[in-house]
Amino acid sequence: SAVAYYERFVSTPAVGAGGGVLGGRAPLLAQSYKRLGELQEQRGDREKAIEYYGKFVELWKDADAELQPVVQDVKQRMSKLAGEGGPR
Repeated sequence: SAVAYYERFVSTPAVGAGGGVLGGRAPLLAQSYKRLGELQEQRGDREKAIEYYGKFVELWKDADAELQPVVQDVKQRMSKLAGEGGPR
């Protein structure tokens, strides 16, 4: 599944786990976290979606101004997901 592929990618020590990054794959890390958040959101796993979205936001928090709308969109998704987790 796509989730398994992305999780394997971000957990590779030279890429995501342990904070290291390698060459040409480094720019893909943030996008991989964002995509994992989207996939987990589609699956209905709010906790994992928020976790991955949070990792994306952390990596892009200081991104260029033209990329900040993407960061804001992900933050809004996180807020919505966090709100859905409460009592019904």
